[in-house]
Order: sequence, then structure tokens, then C-alpha cells
Amino acid sequence: MLLGQIAATMLLAPAARGEIVDRIVAVVDPGMVGGPPTPGEIITWSAAYEQACYQAFQKGEPPPQWSPAQVASSPELRELLSRMIDEVLLHQALSRSPFAPSGEGDVRGRLQAIADKYPGAETFRKQLQRYHLTETVLLRRLTREGLLMAFVDSTLRPDVRIASEEIESYYQSKLLPQLQSAPRGAGPSASLPPLDDVRAQIQEILTQQEIDRRLEQWLQQLRRAARIEFRLE
Repeated sequence: MLLGQIAATMLLAPAARGEIVDRIVAVVDPGMVGGPPTPGEIITWSAAYEQACYQAFQKGEPPPQWSPAQVASSPELRELLSRMIDEVLLHQALSRSPFAPSGEGDVRGRLQAIADKYPGAETFRKQLQRYHLTETVLLRRLTREGLLMAFVDSTLRPDVRIASEEIESYYQSKLLPQLQSAPRGAGPSASLPPLDDVRAQIQEILTQQEIDRRLEQWLQQLRRAARIEFRLE
């Protein structure tokens, strides 16, 4: 708890006109888990606001209109904090693991792909500014996001097994009805793909669904082991 006490003293210090410039909204201690000790982490209002801005930017939604004084009354913030706590717990689990991240080439590519959606660098910069973001912040967010996704995938995917019966069932009960109801070109066979042509894609869909299910169970275990303190009042 010393980390939280020190940070609270720093973050809640009044500004020149007596305003609160930031505040702690959650403290996440991983608790007693396997591996070397992992330090706790704090989540500040400014970090939560940055996360909200990043998510809104990615979804093409309007920038969030929050202030520190609205913390306790914002259900959106509470929902956002729950997701941020999951990220913190996964990052703490990553720090205890032997997982070795790859380079940031893919992240740079993702950043460039986002920038390419805009007619020029200045337009991109102004759009980021509208969401209180910068390219540096965006790169940091994309890097952390990609790192956690790779960690989860490398941890859970090796144990996932998809049976042939599951693939055939998905093909018959999900994929074919979707394709049959979708507009298609002329001709009776234009065209429903045979199972063998889409087997790999169906296997990946089912694998991702199983990874998501196992991830939810993993997060529940991490939450039960952790000490999570909200400071929303």
C-alpha cells in the first residue's frame, strides 16, 4: 500500500489555484501468485481518460467529455476501469513469465495503416489532437496492446484443440446458413464453398472463440488472487 500512499500524495497535490490536477482511481496488487514478486500498479484518472480517448479514436466515436470531479458518477469510467484492470493483471502475469516479445515492426505498420486513412500528416495530427493524443501515445498504446495480445495467444493457443466434428458443425449450422441468406451472383452454385476450402478459416474462428473463453477464465483467476482497490469517491 506504500506505493498508493506515495502516489496519492503526489497526484492529489493542489495546483496553483487549488484544482485537482489528477487523482488515483484504482490500485491493483497482483497478490500471492506463482513466480517472482510483482509490484502493484496504480491507475490514475488521467490514464483512464487517455484510454477512453484512445478507444473512442479507434472506434471513430466522439472524444469523451469527462472531468476528475465526475469520477464517482460515471458508469462509463467504471466499465473502462474494469477493462484496464484486466490489462494490468495480464501485464503483471507477463512480467512473471518467460515470454519474449518480438520487435515493434508490426506495431509501426499498424500505426502507418492508421495514418494512411487520412489525406495527409497534418490532418492525422489534428485528429489525434482532437482526442488529446499524439503519435507517441498512439504508438505506446498499440505496442502494449500488441504485446498483451501476443502474450495471451502464445499462452493459450498451444492447448486449444478443435475437433473435425466441431468444424463440420460450424460449417453446416453457421457458415452455410449465413452464405445462403447473403446476396450472391447469378447461378445456383454461385457459390457455396465446399468444406475443405474453408476448413482452415473455420478452425481459426473456433480457435479464437476458445481462446476468448479461456482468457475470461484466466482473468477471473487473476482477479481472485489480486487485491483491487477502487478510489472513485
